[in-house]
Amino acid sequence: MIPQHFPLYLREAGAAARDDKVWLVVGWMPDKVSGLPRQPVALLCDGDVEEPRVLEQTTVFRVIGHNRH
Repeated sequence: MIPQHFPLYLREAGAAARDDKVWLVVGWMPDKVSGLPRQPVALLCDGDVEEPRVLEQTTVFRVIGHNRH
């Protein structure tokens, strides 16, 4: 995993605005060929404490920026 050194938040759209999920990116999985960052490893915000997970490449995420709002 390639670490993320500054806060980066992603928003995953839900069926309604209240169902949106906000993720904090903690690192990136490298591309198998180039070695460049490709797939985010993130923690779900406002949820139960859980292990970081690799986010699906097929899901659309919107970059929020360096803070959650």
